Amino acid sequence: MVRVIIRAVICILLLTPFAHAQIQVFSVEPPSLGADLVVEKAGDKSSKVLIGTRFMSQVLNKPVGEVAFLGSDQEALQRAIDLLNNYPKVCGGTILVREGIYKLGSKGLVLPYPSYPYRIFGKGVGKTILCYSGNGEAIGYGEAVWKAGHNNVLHLSDFSLHIEGNASYGIRILASNFSTVERIRITAVPKARPYCAISNEGPGGQTKLFRNIQIEGPFEIGVFISTDHMTLMQISVEGFRKYGLLGGWDALYSVRLKAGKGAIAGIAAGKPSAGYVRCDMAPFDLNIREFYWRHVWENWGRGAIADVEDLSPPQEGYATISQPQGWAIVAFKSLPKAKAVEVGKRGIVSILDIATWNNLRPQIPKHIDEPLPEPDVVIFKDGKLCKAQVVSKRVASSLRVPIGAIIAASADDAEVIESACQILPRGGRVVLEEATYELRRPVAIPWEKELAIEGTRSWCHLVVDPKTRKEVPAPRSGTIITGEGFVFKDVGEGIAKFVLAHIHLLNLKTPLKLIRTKAFLNDVRFTNHPQPAIIIEEGEGNTLQMLAPSFSLDDRGKSTFLIAGQNFREYGVRLGRFGVVIGGHLNWKGAVTTQKLNPEEWAMVIGNMAEGGSEACYIADGATLYLLSAGGGFPGIAEVNDGKAIVLGK
Repeated sequence: MVRVIIRAVICILLLTPFAHAQIQVFSVEPPSLGADLVVEKAGDKSSKVLIGTRFMSQVLNKPVGEVAFLGSDQEALQRAIDLLNNYPKVCGGTILVREGIYKLGSKGLVLPYPSYPYRIFGKGVGKTILCYSGNGEAIGYGEAVWKAGHNNVLHLSDFSLHIEGNASYGIRILASNFSTVERIRITAVPKARPYCAISNEGPGGQTKLFRNIQIEGPFEIGVFISTDHMTLMQISVEGFRKYGLLGGWDALYSVRLKAGKGAIAGIAAGKPSAGYVRCDMAPFDLNIREFYWRHVWENWGRGAIADVEDLSPPQEGYATISQPQGWAIVAFKSLPKAKAVEVGKRGIVSILDIATWNNLRPQIPKHIDEPLPEPDVVIFKDGKLCKAQVVSKRVASSLRVPIGAIIAASADDAEVIESACQILPRGGRVVLEEATYELRRPVAIPWEKELAIEGTRSWCHLVVDPKTRKEVPAPRSGTIITGEGFVFKDVGEGIAKFVLAHIHLLNLKTPLKLIRTKAFLNDVRFTNHPQPAIIIEEGEGNTLQMLAPSFSLDDRGKSTFLIAGQNFREYGVRLGRFGVVIGGHLNWKGAVTTQKLNPEEWAMVIGNMAEGGSEACYIADGATLYLLSAGGGFPGIAEVNDGKAIVLGK
């Protein structure tokens, strides 16, 4: 009966111009808040933690929207973190920090180590501001001892961190897999002497990303990196006392520097000061320890450094690039006024001709940092039923229903998701709470509505079902979609925006086909898919960020960006017109291949580290493929069908 009612509602919406008055309301429940826990200000120096999802409501035995904790700003934020890590059967989750200035005092925030997957996000760099006045780590892991199997999955975004004292670190991440930090601003008062604004250190064999990070203030080091598979993009560091960026990475793209007085280098390969290498390893992991640190220290500066702009005035002892050892390929956006390069006895730097670079220079799509609207509809599982709930004022007003109204309830997950997408106005946002959604048929996405479909976390632990002997998701392990997947309907002329984020696509039977879109796929995991897993048709500016682990791409669009992607086995990426790969870790033969393009068109790879043994990893197939990486070359380059592979800066 419920499914019949849902179909009737959908038909009315499609056929009747004023159908919003006909919406079926099954019940009215406390509206979901879009995250497991929500922190908001309760006073000048106090904050409260609100229960945001039905899962946390059941865990804490309080209704959604109720206060779970009230205390100082620091106590509330720390309590939210601890609730998601220490409470039985919770296993990590999401924390939304609403608008306001949160005073951490001298304690800072400690992330448990090792931790479950977290996603902590604010309302924007000008809206959510954390202030720290201590001498330790504002956000960090405390004293961590790494062992095999300790890998932290972390996503931080959309807030500012203001340092008022001599902090050792602003944000310090250890031993992470698939960690992402984006849209973060870190500042310090002029009289302070903090050490490092943000770092990613220690073992962790998967991809990591720092993107759109703004650092201002007298930090000794802006960014410090001592880990594998690290991609940095859109990094701005101003006022640093010694180094803007220190360490090693696979790709560093779009950097803006302005040194403080007495600085040594804008970008440098090297080790931190004594006493600041804090991620130690357990004594019984000596083999891992010896291998890892030898690998890290001997490969500083191995990645590509592209699109560098240094606004620092000339000063004695300062250079934009310092390379004491290793090989760096550098593409300047403009020639710095200060000394460009300082090279040690074991260092080599190749500088790409500025005119050549600016003629090729890929433009990062701006839409990936556009703020999303507030959640309109939240979808969640309630026993065997999938339900859709209205949570925004604009949709409640448009449909003439109260906020919290359940407008769809069915055992058919695809039917509920599809109905939620159809009733939304243009530019709507659908949030899928943490659960496994089985799509028995493809979900039709209205192309013209430019929707954002967002989960909670993409990380998924798979366990073997003893009955079927197949891998299935473990309880409480992200937003998972399995079955038939999504299809766009009523595709028109032009280009439509689409966002898919924080979701695990597991065992889908059909590829994800993006048709005439300017899409942003962020933190989407693909497991067990038909190949290719993603097909782009006719779109422009599609951006695929932090995809893993078994995705493949057939790009027939224009100016596609693949940022910090990682895949395994033989899943290839075929780039289209002016398509660009930045960083990441695409493996095995045919990791990147071009489509057959017109003579004036090309594709590009910047700093990706593929591993293909004796097989060709980068194949110029009937087109020009530009390659920019340290050491002047890539492993396994092949040219077929009159294609041409050009290694930049060799």
